[in-house]
Amino acid sequence: MNKKILWVIIAVLLVAALAAVYFLTKPAGTEGSKSFTVEIIHKDGSEKKLTLQSDAEFLNEVLEAESLVEYFEGQGCYIKSVDGEEAIYEDGGYYWSFSVNGQLAMVGVDETPLVDGDVYTLKNTNESMF
Repeated sequence: MNKKILWVIIAVLLVAALAAVYFLTKPAGTEGSKSFTVEIIHKDGSEKKLTLQSDAEFLNEVLEAESLVEYFEGQGCYIKSVDGEEAIYEDGGYYWSFSVNGQLAMVGVDETPLVDGDVYTLKNTNESMF
């Protein structure tokens, strides 16, 4: 068998395996009412805390329903502004940091399932993530 064909087959199998792992382990939303907190920390350090209840499964559903976020067009759930305030990367490296219960989130708001009692924080910052 030609080595190129063998490498293509291996690559296809590897991609299929990675896709399967992703779909089997991705966060899943839960049904039912949940009470949770959304914290917004503005560039000037002022804070806004909202205690919300929802039957939604993912955080982005609530953020959109409450008109709290605006996304960059054509870039999925990449956050442009929160609570009317933009984070402008070109002006000092600012971006909207997202954490869950004080830990930097590993997925975006569109893949973050709502959990009863959790605290979701959006912070306009230019601090390094690392």
